[in-house]
Amino acid sequence: MQQETKDLLPHEIELVQQGWARISGGSQSYVQEVYDELFRLDPTLQPLFTDDRDHLMTKMADTLNTLLTSLEALDRLAFIIRDIGRRHLQHGARPPPLHYP
Repeated sequence: MQQETKDLLPHEIELVQQGWARISGGSQSYVQEVYDELFRLDPTLQPLFTDDRDHLMTKMADTLNTLLTSLEALDRLAFIIRDIGRRHLQHGARPPPLHYP
């Protein structure tokens, strides 16, 4: 089922990027919070994360930074998003309703 997409308006992009700048601020604590909440919501996902957690958190932080600071050109980054999905499937993640709501 194809979901309808909506382009962000310039002021929406600015709001997202301002919020991102406030939470990212050189710290990866927000990424740890994402993992903590993910495992709280579904503890069965923990075995899917066998790599070094620090490495995974750095990768997530870098990817989020790239995507959220490039929202004006997100269509040019679609290959990154597709690659992330492909790698998640290779690691055992499954499409909705199993892992991603």
